[in-house]
This record gives sequence, structure tokens and C-alpha cells, in this order.
Amino acid sequence: MRETILLFVGLCLATAASGQSRFGYGISVFPNYSNARLIAFDNLSEEQVIRITNNETWKFSYTGGVFANWRSEKLGFQLGLNYMNSGYQTIRDSIPFDQPNPNNADDWRMIYQSTYIELPMDIQFYQEVSDTDEFFFMFGATASYNINNKIETVYYFGDSQSSEIESQDNNNYNGFNLGFQSALGWEKSFSEQYAMVVQPTFQYWFRGMLKDNSLNRSLFSLGLRVAFKIKQQSDY
Repeated sequence: MRETILLFVGLCLATAASGQSRFGYGISVFPNYSNARLIAFDNLSEEQVIRITNNETWKFSYTGGVFANWRSEKLGFQLGLNYMNSGYQTIRDSIPFDQPNPNNADDWRMIYQSTYIELPMDIQFYQEVSDTDEFFFMFGATASYNINNKIETVYYFGDSQSSEIESQDNNNYNGFNLGFQSALGWEKSFSEQYAMVVQPTFQYWFRGMLKDNSLNRSLFSLGLRVAFKIKQQSDY
């Protein structure tokens, strides 16, 4: 991973130093659905692993931030700084008899939410379709730092619901993490200065969320990133 990041940095410098490179910057939002892959489960039976996996599902998450982009005609490099909300949740299910059940709720679900500061770094390969439209393929690395964690318990009472939120000890969570991301995108230029980017994006995090190695989970997400870019009008 370190070698890959160094390669990304080298390509960035080469692109920025090119006589035909252009600079752009902007804001992006990444609404997505995130989930977790079960890892480090040596002490669990296959039946337990299947039961845990079937009980967990996607949750709506989001990321937003700013970015800077350097690109030549065919190659681009992008750095970002984001606030990221991610996690996973359990399915809505009946409450076990040995669990607290305030006000005799019918069902419940647990929502595991973690927030991060994210530093993504991407390489983009462009193909021009028209004077104002370009498609591109993107892949990159991303780093994150965990800043907050909480568990929300949602109780269902027929058509109504209530929830309780419990903050978690950050010391139980891994601070730094590295991940991979890839996307296919479309960039639409409205003028020489302004453009919009739309890209379905997949992210996968290599390290588990927790420091506990007996039962852990690594996050992944799939969503649609939308960005608004201000481009430098003239080449360097």
C-alpha cells in the first residue's frame, strides 16, 4: 500500500508539472449505502457467522468535502478532504426475551455509525466524447481517521418508533485506516470555467473498525458521487 501511494504521488507531480496540465477545485457530495464485512471470526462456528451476516445489512451513509484536481488531456490526479459518515445496521427483527424492551416494543434494529476525516487520492483516465462531455475511469487510495462512534437502537411500536443513542469509547476503535476506491464517471462542462462530475463509486476499507481481533468488521460502500468543479481557464 505504501508503494501504491508513492506511485499516486509521483503521477500527481508528473501531471501537475506537465506543460499542458490544468488545475481545478470544487466541492463534492457522496450519498451512499455502506455495509460491513465480517472478519477475524476464528472463535465462531460457521452457523454463527451465517447468522450474524444474515442479521446485518446496508445503511444510508454520506460523505462530503472539498478537492483539488490536476489534469492533462488524458490523465488526472485528485486530492480531497472529506467528512465521512459510515457504518452498518441490523435488520428489523423481534426483540429477544433476554434483552431490555422499553414500553413493550414490537421490533428493534441497531444502527452502528462511525464518522471519519477522509483524505482520498485518485487517478483519472479521461476519454473525450464531445467538446463538453468526457467519460473517465478512476481508481485510488484513501486514508481516514476515526473521530466519533455511536450505536443507535431503534424501537418499533406498530407504525411509530423511538430511538436511543449511545456514544462509544473511541479507544476501542482503530484510528487510522486505508482503503481502495474505484469509479466510472462523466464530466459535463457548462463553460470553460464550470463543470459537474457524476460518478458511481465503490469504496472498500482494508482494516477492521475495531481493535478487537476476535470479532471485527471492515466497511465498504457503494453510491453516487456528485461534484461541482471550478476549472482554471488557461494552461500553465
